[in-house]
Amino acid sequence: MFKINYKISKEDMEILRKLSVQEFDSEYRDIEGQIELDFCGHKYGYYNQEDPFGDELLITWFVLLNEAASKLNKSNYVALKHIESDVWFEFLDNKDIIKVSLMYIDNTFIDKFIVTAPFNNYKYGDWKDVTIKKIDFQIEIQKKTIEFIDSIRKLNQSIIKSQSIKELKALVESV
Repeated sequence: MFKINYKISKEDMEILRKLSVQEFDSEYRDIEGQIELDFCGHKYGYYNQEDPFGDELLITWFVLLNEAASKLNKSNYVALKHIESDVWFEFLDNKDIIKVSLMYIDNTFIDKFIVTAPFNNYKYGDWKDVTIKKIDFQIEIQKKTIEFIDSIRKLNQSIIKSQSIKELKALVESV
């Protein structure tokens, strides 16, 4: 089982309601909130429905998750970096099954957020080789991305025309 829990921060919801698409594109380009990835009970991130705060970049997270899902259709190995830390998620594709591991890598020399070649120097985190169905992974990413875009539309219809949301929509449609 793979599940994504996310929530737009209360502050960003209030800001988004008032912005024009031009203001969003020039001043924000992303939306802050909470996100948690749940791989069969092995969780990463933070999600609390009662907490109004969050500082994860949600558009960026959904872009990276969609890119990882897309690359798994072409590569047996994909690693996705958490934007602000040395944490990586390793995805090993074996047809219908994906093995997911949490890894720590010194990111001093890595300038990408997604790679398709295994690393030489890494350390596994608290969990390794968690098995999930590839179709469940792809469907959950697609479903939650569409839900996220729809929640933005409900807050402010014009933000849907922003460059970052257009790119996200194109990505989710291509997976």
